[in-house]
Amino acid sequence: PNYNTFINNTARSNGFGFRIVESSNNIFINNIGDSNGSYGLSLERDAVRNTFNDSTFISRVTGGGGNAAVVFIGNASNNVFNNNTLFTNITWISSEINATRNNFTNTLFSLPNGSIKFIQTFTLNSTQDITITKVNITSNNAFVNVSNLTFLNISAEISLNGLTFGNPRPTVRE
Repeated sequence: PNYNTFINNTARSNGFGFRIVESSNNIFINNIGDSNGSYGLSLERDAVRNTFNDSTFISRVTGGGGNAAVVFIGNASNNVFNNNTLFTNITWISSEINATRNNFTNTLFSLPNGSIKFIQTFTLNSTQDITITKVNITSNNAFVNVSNLTFLNISAEISLNGLTFGNPRPTVRE
């Protein structure tokens, strides 16, 4: 379907949360895509010009490789993501070579130990794998590998949960 609006929906399964295939110009507002076996959100085969606002996407896949990303973008372009939250234990976002001009603004990468929110827009073009080894939050550390993910070399808000000391000192590695 094209030119539809989806508001306040939850798609929860052992397969896909939301799977958008050959569909364009749709608007998704305040939805939850939750998967125990694949992607929280999958955009495939000419899924173009869709907008995702104020939504949460979750992938609870354990183990390595395969279909384990929160957001998968394959042969999909010109999609817009605003004010969304991503939860994962393996891969945040995976995109393929034909995925172009997919813009993410005010995106929160969240784990139990904290979160990293990129307020500015970053754009995914071509093949990218944003994994928890490249964007991670552990018990006293937030890490973004900007050598591999140069498009994430932008300002971010970092929150660390459960800290037990009173005088934290942020450090930045160049």
